[in-house]
Amino acid sequence: MFVGEIMSKELITLFPNDKISAALKLMVKHDVRQLPVVDKTDKSKLLGIVTSRDVKLNVNQGKNDVHELKSVSVESVMQRDLDTVTSKTFVQDAARLLYIKKTGGFPVVDKGKLVGIITYQDILGVFIELMDGLQKSARIDVQVKNLEDVEEIKRLLESKDCKMIGIGQVSEKHGEEVYSFRIKHRETLPLCNLLSNAGYKVVEHFC
Repeated sequence: MFVGEIMSKELITLFPNDKISAALKLMVKHDVRQLPVVDKTDKSKLLGIVTSRDVKLNVNQGKNDVHELKSVSVESVMQRDLDTVTSKTFVQDAARLLYIKKTGGFPVVDKGKLVGIITYQDILGVFIELMDGLQKSARIDVQVKNLEDVEEIKRLLESKDCKMIGIGQVSEKHGEEVYSFRIKHRETLPLCNLLSNAGYKVVEHFC
């Protein structure tokens, strides 16, 4: 599964000259912990991120009380050195990065443009759904050369009304990666034949 399938596309954003007090109000109103900061003339251009932790640190350092936050700009506290993912990043890779960086989420950027945001709640929801489906799912492992192969295999399976539960790399053999395609439980042999006829090597399958 790709990040683009579960990310939030309806973005709540800030401009650099917005005040921290406004950021705090938006976080409370929309129950979010981080807000992207974008260019005022190009809202797809990501400049930084402001998190609830940034706001709390600004208050707790004693430099500003809550009322004085109305004069503190977002630009002065936002994080500029950002970790991002793309809409074609696998969810499991985003989850791994989330764990390593110990953060609450990432902006999703495609070709320099902000297209969404993914949070730990989004990823947790996917894994809860995946764990629920493990007992009633089928799996097909296929050798691929690139991500275009992964997308084409996904398209072929979905053309046969397969409900995709998850996609992930499981190993590498003979210089080619092996990806696992987990689908809602059904007979896998006809699907394996479909993929073989399309030129793909099925390594193994379970149902």
